[in-house]
Amino acid sequence: MYRRLQRPAEDQGGGVTTLFTVGLPHTQPSAEFLHCAYTTKTVRFPGMMKAQGFRTVLLSGDECDADVDELVTIMPRKEQEELLAEYDWYPANISAVDWNHNLPFWRVFNERAIEALRERVKEGDWICLISGRPYTPIIEAFPDQCVEFGIGYSGTAAPFRVFESYSWMHAVYGWQAGDPMMADGQFFDAVISNSFPVEDFPPPNPDGVDNGRDPYYVFMSRMTWRKGYQIAFDATANIGATLKVAGVPGDEPLPDHVEHVGLVDAKQRGELLSRAQAVFLPTIYVEPFGGVAAESLLCGTPVIATDWGAMPELIEQGVDGFRCRTLKEFEEAALSVDSLDRKAIRGRAQARFGLEPVGSRYADYFHRLGLLKSGGFYSRA
Repeated sequence: MYRRLQRPAEDQGGGVTTLFTVGLPHTQPSAEFLHCAYTTKTVRFPGMMKAQGFRTVLLSGDECDADVDELVTIMPRKEQEELLAEYDWYPANISAVDWNHNLPFWRVFNERAIEALRERVKEGDWICLISGRPYTPIIEAFPDQCVEFGIGYSGTAAPFRVFESYSWMHAVYGWQAGDPMMADGQFFDAVISNSFPVEDFPPPNPDGVDNGRDPYYVFMSRMTWRKGYQIAFDATANIGATLKVAGVPGDEPLPDHVEHVGLVDAKQRGELLSRAQAVFLPTIYVEPFGGVAAESLLCGTPVIATDWGAMPELIEQGVDGFRCRTLKEFEEAALSVDSLDRKAIRGRAQARFGLEPVGSRYADYFHRLGLLKSGGFYSRA
């Protein structure tokens, strides 16, 4: 059993380990961009690890809502807007921006990040990246110190990786091997769930009454086919229920029973989720994690989802919600959610997804990486 990390987080020389988080060239680490899952991780991660005893540095834009020891501005908002002028990128379409490190805005961002890191990084520190291939120049410049700390994508490139779920880790292993039967594991990879500030998600009965919920269900995502919105539409229509849709709208008109509420901020999201009967997350593709599911569970609101990807890791059948395989099962699940214990759902979610428990798992992970300096993968430190 490896030795637990001591607080404060100490490097091999007895000093405090610094975690350098590198942001994105097409967003700012601020509340304005928290509808981007990658930006949300970039904002939350430094403060979470600072609370675990690490020193934290963020290399990003100049508009910062993250809790960091040092902000290094490498892409000011004004210059960012100039470099991204040809993209329809703000505010809702940032996912359409190309993640190719050879493009001018990525090249400038990476070059400045490398320069700033060379001035600051010492042995025992770690560089934390929220993607893989777009940061290839940084990974090549610091080949032994880069960690991809929240992998929900396939294009990994760093030597050390933290995946959002076991299902996604295995999917990436199989894809990279070309044949799942030829895939081998990697000792210094890990699986750690996404983290969330529990105070952003109110309890299921916010007004202190027996049923503080309203008679509606929620679908919160982009209106793309693979997110499964049609399943949510059909199931709620067949049981005569209202469905509230939050997120980027699609081009097609919505059915009469569906209400689009637009992009929601943290406060609006908590209120919307906590008062819902349940949240639909019927993704057709293999979901790497499903942040909406975790956010819903933190409110004590059950999740109705498909039965693959990360969903079996997030949803215990008949406890946190229901995993379904047919439209009839989705309908029956929607009518059965009142039988679930919402207080228990919320408590389980806080233990799994809160900043403190997730931060502690990351602290143990970085300590494990430190063993590489003192004896290799089987070190008995």
